[in-house]
Amino acid sequence: ATHVYWANWGGYGEGSIQRIAKLGGSAEVLARSANRPDSLALDQEHAYFAERVLGTLSRVPLAGGEPEQVVDSVNDLAWALADETIYFLSYSSEGIQGMSKHGGDRQTAIPSAKASGQVYVHSGYVYWSEQFFPNPSSFDDHSLRLWRAALAGGQPELLVNEPGSILSG
Repeated sequence: ATHVYWANWGGYGEGSIQRIAKLGGSAEVLARSANRPDSLALDQEHAYFAERVLGTLSRVPLAGGEPEQVVDSVNDLAWALADETIYFLSYSSEGIQGMSKHGGDRQTAIPSAKASGQVYVHSGYVYWSEQFFPNPSSFDDHSLRLWRAALAGGQPELLVNEPGSILSG
């Protein structure tokens, strides 16, 4: 890669997706967004980014241009790009959803996932966290579970079940 890319929340109505050459120079604005762009991922052609205000996932060509919405109703911090598929948590559906990065119909990739945190894809697996409060009357009593499931299908696997823990980062 010849550039470093980032999402800039900016001030009210002044967010953008930017890049700068690794060898230096001035920052270039690829796209402007008044909707608090964050959580950026790249492929060979596009920069994908969540727009927090709208709850959408959009993309812009790496050379700049008009942003194009790819997914609506998405948790802005809970999505991952893997090859040709975007995996994400939706505000309107249960489980981890998946859809082509080129658009099309969304499908439930992992129906039993009760994800409440970030989603990652690595080495043929999708990973997610689940934070919950076993005792609804006490926010001091909380637990963390980390899960994974093979992208090729199969049952989710519990990796960590840690009472009293909170996932950060």
